[in-house]
Amino acid sequence: MITGKPSARLAHADVDPAHFRFTFWMVYAAHFSMTLATTMFYRIADLVTLLGGTEFDLGWIIGCGTAGGLAIRAVHAVASDAYGPKLLWLTACVGVVVSCAAHLGVPLGWLWILYLIRFFYTAAVNGFFGASITYMSGRAPVTRMAEVIGNLGTAGFIGMIIGPFLLDAILGHDEVTRERMNIAIAVAVVSAAVGTICSVWGTRGDGGWQRRRHPPVLAVIRRYHPGVVLLVAMAGGFALSLPTVFLRPFLEERGITGIAAFFAIYPAVAFVTRLSIRRFPERHGVRAMILIGLLFLVFGTLSYLCVTEWWHVVLPAAMLGVAHAVLFPSLVASSTVGYPLPFRGVGMALVLAAFDMGSLIGMPVAGSVLTWADEIGWPKYPTLFVSVTMVFVLISAAYLSARTSRSNSPKAR
Repeated sequence: MITGKPSARLAHADVDPAHFRFTFWMVYAAHFSMTLATTMFYRIADLVTLLGGTEFDLGWIIGCGTAGGLAIRAVHAVASDAYGPKLLWLTACVGVVVSCAAHLGVPLGWLWILYLIRFFYTAAVNGFFGASITYMSGRAPVTRMAEVIGNLGTAGFIGMIIGPFLLDAILGHDEVTRERMNIAIAVAVVSAAVGTICSVWGTRGDGGWQRRRHPPVLAVIRRYHPGVVLLVAMAGGFALSLPTVFLRPFLEERGITGIAAFFAIYPAVAFVTRLSIRRFPERHGVRAMILIGLLFLVFGTLSYLCVTEWWHVVLPAAMLGVAHAVLFPSLVASSTVGYPLPFRGVGMALVLAAFDMGSLIGMPVAGSVLTWADEIGWPKYPTLFVSVTMVFVLISAAYLSARTSRSNSPKAR
């Protein structure tokens, strides 16, 4: 039988509101800094090209990196509940700084090293965000968990707005040089270091959760897993990571330089949307949020086909920004709220792993589809976007069907 009692330190009623506010804003600053660091790799396609790689290599490098993210989710599922998320969080901070700096040392022609670096980089980044969100979710009232997670996410949206403009300013719109790329990577290192300092400062004096026996992970997952919600999370993970990898070569093929316009609209719309729907989960439930998010995800992906001029990116950027703002907190809340507090880290790790799995499967497949379409003479990116949209439609239908069946079952009533 699965049992467990939360530490007295983490009982929601015992959390000092003033300390929670201070911690929240430190975590907010840390999320901003770490997101800004990750945006310096939004044009990793340029680095892959500099090292002699292709779009096929790009997809597999990102897929390999996502495998590192999945590996840390497995660690997170056990370590965050057994030892507390703080230890994993701060360890991941150091890992982000080191792995960002490692990108500086990849010599020309040594593309294989980038596979290893991306593995550890993605593991560290995912460890940071997963552990920090788990840390905060354990200190927020259950009824307002989606709101707290959503508000915290606005820090990332601000970083996503500023970062691509800074990145385009550093790299320029002409042929990218290795010297300029190294400057962008150096900015990532500094920003990650600032995020580390904020994380340490925000958690000082807090020993974290009390150590417990390792939770029975498989038994916990079998009992509390959210079912088809994980499939939706996989779709979201793929769709929302797609522009951070393939937007640059897609726009370049259309004769459009720079990615800043897309990443100005996307997070700005997401930011406004996130603030506008803070109380939506309490009033209408997370199911309605997920369905709305899926609708925008489907049409947002399909709208890439409309992009022929730089200002056309407004449509996919805005629609996917809404999808991101709505889907992430609703999926996380839907997947974790059913877990008892002592096992909340397992639930958090599982849903975040589903996001990663979408990228792990989707990025190599996307690179392969582009290569295959080019070889047989089909338009590369239209083929990719239509194929992806069809998959999302099927997943949306599966989610709607599963939820409807459950709500109509005698057990549910």
